[in-house]
Amino acid sequence: MKLKRSAVNTVILLLQSPVTYGLIEISRQGTVAEKEYVDDELSAAADTEFVPADSMQEGSAKSKMKNLQGKFGKGNNNIRADSRSGRVSFMAPDVPLLPGKGKGNRLLWTVYAGDERDLKEGNDGHGKPDFAQAGIDALKGWLSDNQVDIDVDVAGELFHGGTAKAVSHGDGNTIQMHARRSFKGVPVVGSHVSATLVKGNLVGVSVEKWGTIPENFSIEPKISAEEAAEALADHAGRTLAGGETCKPEIMILTLANGNIGGGGNSKGKGKGNGRWGGLRKLQSETGNGYKPVLAWQVCPKLEGQEQEMLQGYVDAQSGSARVLSFLDKVDYFEAMGDVYPLSNDGEGLDGVLQDGWPMPYLDVGGEITTTGGSYGSASSSSVSFEGPYVKMVDTCGTASLDPVAGVDWSGSGGTNCETPGFGGAGNTHSSRSGFYELNKMMEIARSHLPDNTWLQQKLTSNMNIASSCNAFFNGGTGQITFYQSGNGCANTGEIAAIFDHEWGHAMDFNDGVFGISAPSGEGIADVYSALRLNDSCIGRGFRLNGFCNGCNSCSGVRDIDYRKKGDGNSPSTRSWASSNCGTSVHCRGHVYSEAVWDLYTDLLPARHGYDANTALELTQRLTYMAAGAVSTWYNLYATNEYGGCEGNSGYKAFLQADDDNGNLSDGTPHMTAIYEAFHRHEIACNDMIVQDSGCAGSLSLTAPDVTVTPGNGEVQLNWEPVTNAAAYQVFRTEGVHKCAQGKVVLATITSSESLSYLDTGLQSGREYSYVVIPKGGVEESSSCFGHSSDCKTATPVVMPSFQLSCPTGRIYAIVENAPSHQRDCMLVASGGFTGVVSLACSTTGIAGVSCVGPSPSSEEFFAGQTTTKTVSITVQVASSATGGPGEVTLTATSGSVQKTSSIPVTLLFGNGPQVAQFDDTNGIPRCTVGGSECSSKSADNTVHLLKGRSSLGPEANHPNTLDACADGGSGSYESDESLEWIKVKSTTGDNMKVDDTLTVEAGVYCWGNGSTDYADFYHTTTPGSPNWSLIDTVQCPGGGHQTIMTEYDSQAAGTNVIRVQFRYGGNEVSTGACTSGGYNDRDDLMFEVEGQSPITPSPTKNSTPNPTKQPTPIPTKNPSEQPTPNPVSSPTKNPTPNPTKQPTPSPTNDPTKQPTPNPTNDPTKQPTPNPTNNPTKQPTPNPTNDPTATTFVELTTPPRTGSAYLLGAAYFDVTGGDVWSKITDLQITSYYATRLQVYSKFGSATPYEATPCAWKLIAETATGWNGGSWTKQYPQWNDDGFKPVILPSNETVSFYVVALDVGTSYAGILGKVNTDEEKYSPWIATPETSSVGLVTMSHGRKGYSDSPFKPFSDYYTYGIWGGIKLENVETDTSAPTMAPTSLYLPGDLESPMKEVSADTFNGLQFDVENLGLQPVIVNSFSARFASMGYHHMEVWMREGSHMDSSAGCDNWNNWCNDWTKLADTSVQTAGSGSFTSSGQLTTIGIINPGSTAAFAIVSGKGLFLTKDGALSDTVQNDELRINLATPIDDYYGDSIQSIYPVNGLTKKVFQGIIHYEVANSLCAIQSKADWVDLDPSSSSLTSGTGPQINEIRDSEQPVIVTMPGGRDEEDIQ
Repeated sequence: MKLKRSAVNTVILLLQSPVTYGLIEISRQGTVAEKEYVDDELSAAADTEFVPADSMQEGSAKSKMKNLQGKFGKGNNNIRADSRSGRVSFMAPDVPLLPGKGKGNRLLWTVYAGDERDLKEGNDGHGKPDFAQAGIDALKGWLSDNQVDIDVDVAGELFHGGTAKAVSHGDGNTIQMHARRSFKGVPVVGSHVSATLVKGNLVGVSVEKWGTIPENFSIEPKISAEEAAEALADHAGRTLAGGETCKPEIMILTLANGNIGGGGNSKGKGKGNGRWGGLRKLQSETGNGYKPVLAWQVCPKLEGQEQEMLQGYVDAQSGSARVLSFLDKVDYFEAMGDVYPLSNDGEGLDGVLQDGWPMPYLDVGGEITTTGGSYGSASSSSVSFEGPYVKMVDTCGTASLDPVAGVDWSGSGGTNCETPGFGGAGNTHSSRSGFYELNKMMEIARSHLPDNTWLQQKLTSNMNIASSCNAFFNGGTGQITFYQSGNGCANTGEIAAIFDHEWGHAMDFNDGVFGISAPSGEGIADVYSALRLNDSCIGRGFRLNGFCNGCNSCSGVRDIDYRKKGDGNSPSTRSWASSNCGTSVHCRGHVYSEAVWDLYTDLLPARHGYDANTALELTQRLTYMAAGAVSTWYNLYATNEYGGCEGNSGYKAFLQADDDNGNLSDGTPHMTAIYEAFHRHEIACNDMIVQDSGCAGSLSLTAPDVTVTPGNGEVQLNWEPVTNAAAYQVFRTEGVHKCAQGKVVLATITSSESLSYLDTGLQSGREYSYVVIPKGGVEESSSCFGHSSDCKTATPVVMPSFQLSCPTGRIYAIVENAPSHQRDCMLVASGGFTGVVSLACSTTGIAGVSCVGPSPSSEEFFAGQTTTKTVSITVQVASSATGGPGEVTLTATSGSVQKTSSIPVTLLFGNGPQVAQFDDTNGIPRCTVGGSECSSKSADNTVHLLKGRSSLGPEANHPNTLDACADGGSGSYESDESLEWIKVKSTTGDNMKVDDTLTVEAGVYCWGNGSTDYADFYHTTTPGSPNWSLIDTVQCPGGGHQTIMTEYDSQAAGTNVIRVQFRYGGNEVSTGACTSGGYNDRDDLMFEVEGQSPITPSPTKNSTPNPTKQPTPIPTKNPSEQPTPNPVSSPTKNPTPNPTKQPTPSPTNDPTKQPTPNPTNDPTKQPTPNPTNNPTKQPTPNPTNDPTATTFVELTTPPRTGSAYLLGAAYFDVTGGDVWSKITDLQITSYYATRLQVYSKFGSATPYEATPCAWKLIAETATGWNGGSWTKQYPQWNDDGFKPVILPSNETVSFYVVALDVGTSYAGILGKVNTDEEKYSPWIATPETSSVGLVTMSHGRKGYSDSPFKPFSDYYTYGIWGGIKLENVETDTSAPTMAPTSLYLPGDLESPMKEVSADTFNGLQFDVENLGLQPVIVNSFSARFASMGYHHMEVWMREGSHMDSSAGCDNWNNWCNDWTKLADTSVQTAGSGSFTSSGQLTTIGIINPGSTAAFAIVSGKGLFLTKDGALSDTVQNDELRINLATPIDDYYGDSIQSIYPVNGLTKKVFQGIIHYEVANSLCAIQSKADWVDLDPSSSSLTSGTGPQINEIRDSEQPVIVTMPGGRDEEDIQ
């Protein structure tokens, strides 16, 4: 059996017995699913409340909520807690995490950027930043910083392989993230964190179903998966039939904690008919409402099972095999050809067959048709309903046409399997209609979600299943299925809305959140369908007789416009659904689908005056963006009218998608309409003030005046500018409804560009419709819509013209062979074109490549003659050719008409890295010339031949195996297993040669935690008849994307093939090179291995024969004589102190195995290196010239086993033994590193990993050094060598090694993950008996390449494969010269407590003087409050005395004098006279020696204690003096209404503490604020956002530096 996530199936409706209004549910009586069941404790876990902090019971949970409110300046209502977990459920921090244009965002691309390259330069190979990954890294860092108050274990339970995903919209303008929880590697079902960034600001964070899991919670099941399957079979009263529909997997379920009373109920009889009473009890025990249960998820096939997809959860912890749930996951539905536009009901133009509609994106002999179904040249290959995005599989038979005569599938009468009589038995109405509609739906979706990878994959649609009244989406296979007509139902494959609905389920399953949304995925599927067709009736014509239940006019399955229902036109509300829907997902979906429809048809026009087209496209934009971030649309069990307060609900997601400034607290452009639409259905939330803001002036943007001009297969659009418009979006649609339906976003044109657009690839003779909408924001995802233009239609015409088409396949030319390549291009006349066409050929981008021909050089077309002619060209490559990639271009000219077609050309040169190309002959990727490596993908990912698995991805040219070993088709891409790329390379960096050791790497996607996935590595040297030899089997090291590596010795020159078989489950030892399995992926890579070059014998004149015995380890007194080769006794302990000449080289441990390298006959010319004192135990690896040198000790890691991890940089500590020693060299294992720098400092690396000035450069590799691959070595250092580092006894020194000049390649040093270790804990050590004592080297922290002193946030358990070389030294050796362990001297200055006074004020101003010789860094303040409770507290600072005045300011109110806010927080005071801290200042103040700074501590409510003071009440120490204070009154947020005159009344005493640090050096300041420019000439350390270090050093006044939002806490000490 398999271990896997469940296969989720979501469908629409089966016409059977009605259950509730608007729904028709299937009867499961007599079926295998008749005993569907959900345990009450499991279903009750969804029954919770989301409450503000003030509604919580006093305790730690409430305190954490209050801390978050204070930290982010939110009111009581702005942060909601899950009453069961006691943790935050939703909050809108509105803080900058990534650079962007959000409110208050001043970040550059230096904070929380997780990729090793600066995002400004891009890292996807095309200059585009990986915004999605940057968002994940930013969220991870923010959660880590706030995990105490949010109460989640970030490092332990989030962001492990494959558990997080992100979707970026509009080049990072909006980033939606979703991270699933796991506990000790086991998934926790339904528990996750979601977040959204808008313009760089974090506008929403939700934590859902996050119960406490005890650390001692066992993840070891007490029953097997087989026993769990048997338990389900017993529950169903059926026998196991063999097989399964999902892989069994151990999971943790979250159950309700409390006395529910009674056992579970049958589905639909328990939950939903009333609230579970236990919840009210738990409200007084906030945080104890969830409990974890370990369970098996199993999906066995049972006797009598048909289309059902049975999924069960069985308790794996108690040993009783208790069934927790048993459900059928299928929720049933209630180029050119003839197509049903909307329905087959015969009503109107959209209900009857329309002939000649285009077949878009159809594969015609390798060429893909355009959106208008056109293609360039005919092919002899047969054509079926398949293209890059859609594949139709029709049970009526196979569809097939010969494209030479044109592709016209035509149409016929009838239904189901009726055909026109040609095109094969699969040329049915449903296949034609489905292929058209699904491609159009996906075209719209791609225009809104261009970065969604699933939309680039192929969707399989199964047509004409021999049953009726059914259609469904299968999450396990990723396919959709449609049934024939019968039993009062139409053929579901002939109704556009049902296609769109089922596609909507697949979109929901593959968007930014894992799986189908709750409490129902039916609503969003209905919304996608309704917006595409502009019809609230879902599946019009599905019922052959009558209307849907409760509908006035809809013959489909339901109507999502409540005004068209027959029950008094009342909207479907949350409370209605809670009382009436039971477990019906269709019923629950009504609530939010109606809300979105109301937004489009009612609220956007009513509140903003939008026309129908603008309202429709704005709603489409919001829906596509928002739906991808929703896991639960609303809380079905809310106790009031605000059911949208849960986590990232549908309401919250729509606001985030609408937001234009990264701050939800000040509203969004259309917040009023969104709120009213959702509140009408009781699924909004009252946690924020409802107000429209942003998009200034957009509503005043008038409709542009657009003209359309048809051409041959194209339409030209032009429009007049609209005042104040920043951009324009162009939309297109087609069909009988013209503009009144969902449209494709064609382009976003900024106002600075030409106000025109040419739409090409259209079908001539077909009408197309367009609108242009002005926008107030240039981002494609901006919500700033103006008013749409009028709908403009145009019909491209067939004009006399011609088309030129050459094969698009790239030519790969091996230069050294001087090849020639012939290609045949097609010249096609259309529209009655006659005349002469001249032909010419040229090349660009490549030298030494010529185009011979074309032949003929001209063609003439005559009326009534053949309209297609072949033109041949020959591409000739000279052996001296250079450059590329380039192209060969054929140009056809007739009069003023000119057409071109190009063929890409890539030159292949022997030697160096090679990128494979697909070899048609062998059917696999191949590197045809020898080189140092062969890879199936290029470094910039423009070539990626093996990405995906079979149709998942999809994988191009699958199966990519010599012997047609096919891949499994189960699961989904980037969730289940896939083999992404293969690389084989030399370990030396030279060309791959026979007998060399070669490294094989495989990029894979591992399911879960990777523990059940294995990569089998095979090779063969006989590709014509492959005889596979197993190299190795390697287990996945973790989940998600991983690189797995192994090595083998090449055995034969010539063509070699590597196979990687990536498989799920089975044994650790491979049982064959083509093991069957639904999740297995096999791919081959062919490459060339050179023979070894002849070895030229070395001259024998000066060579010494290999010694057969151990040579003398100590030189003789006269080194001019030949040393004794065979000593008869052990050497003396001390070598001769002063030899007269250079000593003899050191022998090896076993000279019979490794002789002395290159000895000469005359030791006076080349002496032997110095031996060790005891060569039989440890020879000197790198001896010095001095025979008196102290013994070396090598501390090195054990031999590497298994996989290694690539580190761009690494930190580690070395702790000395009982004697002093000296570290003289560093050993690393290189992975194509070409430049290393090594730094050291005295003391541990932490907390100074990100403080460059604390480190000293001690070594850098020599120019031209190349570390090779997998090579453990002491690098070749430059002329300065490796500066020795003194290691005092029992002290610690630390090292930092970084790989530079890496660029976009993968290079660095190799390391090992040492799990479950403390940071910088010991890893390897010398023996206590060694000459240096017990010296330990620690695990390290991972860093980035090309980014000096930029550590990963939490990667402490990496150790480098390598070590150090030491020697002992005298104890009195000078102390190390590294930077001091401490950069600061912490201090506190407390004003003495005066007796409690009746004097209380809202704030105090006072001066602080620096009396010392070093800068002082002010970290925080503590002050005394007069009362207990929660209070607002702010700290402000300015240069100079607070009594100074400046122009325009009265002396008694000097608040206008350049004050800067250092802290703004909420604090809790313990009582009168207690100290309360401001917390770490978000902006630090630096007071330079001899200068004065003024501080103000204020609160609008807090009332600080003070007392009249005299001059004697000033307080000081060696560093600071606190002077008397002036009171402040009437403070209201950033504004002091009044202040006591500074020279009037009596002075007051500030009663509190200043917490500060004395900076021992300028390095201390830089370690506090890494945005300070240490060296203006150093680009690597300059951020450009803060003062330069010399400005701080030379200033006579205080300097204020803002803390960024991205520092690790440990880096701020």
